[in-house]
Amino acid sequence: MAVADSEAAARRLALRTWPNSALGGELAQILPLPAHFEQVTDHVTEDMVAEAILCEQDPAVHVERLTEYADAGFARVTVQQVGVDQARFLEMYERSVLPELAGSAAPAARA
Repeated sequence: MAVADSEAAARRLALRTWPNSALGGELAQILPLPAHFEQVTDHVTEDMVAEAILCEQDPAVHVERLTEYADAGFARVTVQQVGVDQARFLEMYERSVLPELAGSAAPAARA
């Protein structure tokens, strides 16, 4: 996920820091050098990255997405902030996301 000042800023952040999230198939696993990743991500767009990385800033959307994983049977889900502003991410999850999940019956909420 990308947590930032706005969805637009999150999309820019995700594209800048994690463009390889838009690479399909095994491509993201087989490239030997960082230069090769730069070459194949030259044509990646914000829209492409936003399909793979949650850029919504509404905590309810994060709760919804995590609930979907729980409903699909996942017992654990790892959540990663793609930017350096870890404090913003942790604060949002502490205040608005985890309390909502803790109140649900979803197994993932018991982290």
